[in-house]
Amino acid sequence: MGTSPATAHRRFTVWTEADLRRRLHRAVLDELGARGELDWTSAIVDAASVHAKRGDR
Repeated sequence: MGTSPATAHRRFTVWTEADLRRRLHRAVLDELGARGELDWTSAIVDAASVHAKRGDR
């Protein structure tokens, strides 16, 4: 991709600390919502973004 592993790691660390992925995701959802282009009739939830509840099984 044209960058060194050290530079990639540094950028990933900075972006992670800045919560960039969540902020970009929110910005895209806000923009699509403002345009009326979101369709929430189906959605995907994965364990990377939603924590499991603890308790009785």
